[in-house]
Amino acid sequence: MTEENLVEEGLGKTTGKESPDGSKARALSAAAFADEKHAGNVTVIYIGALSSVADYIVVCDGASDRQVKATADFIIDEMKGMDARPLGVEGMETARWVLIDYGDVVVHVFHEPVRENFDIEGLWADAPRVPFEGVGSSAGKAGV
Repeated sequence: MTEENLVEEGLGKTTGKESPDGSKARALSAAAFADEKHAGNVTVIYIGALSSVADYIVVCDGASDRQVKATADFIIDEMKGMDARPLGVEGMETARWVLIDYGDVVVHVFHEPVRENFDIEGLWADAPRVPFEGVGSSAGKAGV
């Protein structure tokens, strides 16, 4: 199966087969929860074919440390309702860059200037973007 088919089918390399709680579904859910909190520039990237770290990353930003923390807290709480518990959470103390690790999905919630500085999307420039149609932000970075 090609990389693009994996993205289209929502297959995660960590599971090898689709399930209701598949990697893509978790990534898109996290993106939707970020969007619901009005996070900016919500982007979903499939990195499974390029890295063993995760299948997907979700990147978004907030205008203040308060918004970054609120967004990260909301994602964690809502994902728990889907029986997805993070393996680790880093950065909540300063809320400049919060990383939420679900194993197959890693969520990065940045304060806007910190996101620009680290340019996670540039690091994964060769990885396909997964279409995401957000309603409350400037989301929808597609490219697959």
